[in-house]
This record gives sequence, structure tokens and C-alpha cells, in this order.
Amino acid sequence: MSAKNFDPKSKCILILEDDELSGRLLQAILVKEGFRVIICNQGSEAIEQLSLKGSEIDLIITDLIMPVMDGFDFIDHLKKEDRHKPFMIITSLKDKSTMEKAKQKGSIDYILKPFKTSDVLIRLRKFFEKEESLSA
Repeated sequence: MSAKNFDPKSKCILILEDDELSGRLLQAILVKEGFRVIICNQGSEAIEQLSLKGSEIDLIITDLIMPVMDGFDFIDHLKKEDRHKPFMIITSLKDKSTMEKAKQKGSIDYILKPFKTSDVLIRLRKFFEKEESLSA
């Protein structure tokens, strides 16, 4: 997963996933690639991490179906507090209306579970390479 301008070690991804197994799997994949990862199981925990480490976080990967605060509520909360970060949805919801809602809310990508490791890494590479080229 190497590109001329892209170094995963320089990127930090916050994962918001209430399913511990799914979250740990995604974390292991990303850490193996060199990303720094912060993992949270609840929206309130992710909001707290963004308050503490927001300047370090380059991307949020969030599930949609979670208790208390779902993924869309979490994104809405960040926008209200003007702490919006680029985000990507990773979910088992396959319906077009949910995909469209994610797009309308600004999701940079929508990944379906179960996901392929290579698919997630390719999408991350595309996002970060685009970000690097825009800031160059």
C-alpha cells in the first residue's frame, strides 16, 4: 500500500464500531499497514477522543447501527459542533436509501460488511492519495 506521497504511519484513523470483534479486526488490518488507530465502541467515546486528539485524526470510519448513538447521529453531532472530519461508513446495510443518506451527509465512501481487506485498503489509499495531492 505504498505511494510516492502517502505514508500510512503519518495517518491516524478513528474507528467507531460497537461490535468488538469487527472493530478489532479492522484495527488489526490498519495497524498492520502502519496506520495509527484509535478505536471506540460508542459515539460518546468517539466524541471524547475527538475532543482530546482531534488534530491528530485524519479520518473516521464508522458503523451505522449502534445503540444509543448511531453512525448518522454521531456525524450530525460532529457537524453541529463544527468538528467535522472526513468519514467513511462501514456497515451491513445494503439498501439504496441508506447509501444515499450517507452520501448526502458527506461520506467519502460506503463499505459493505463483510468486507475484503484489500477493498478497504484500496479505498483508504485512494482517499489519502487524493488528500495528499490536494494539499501539495
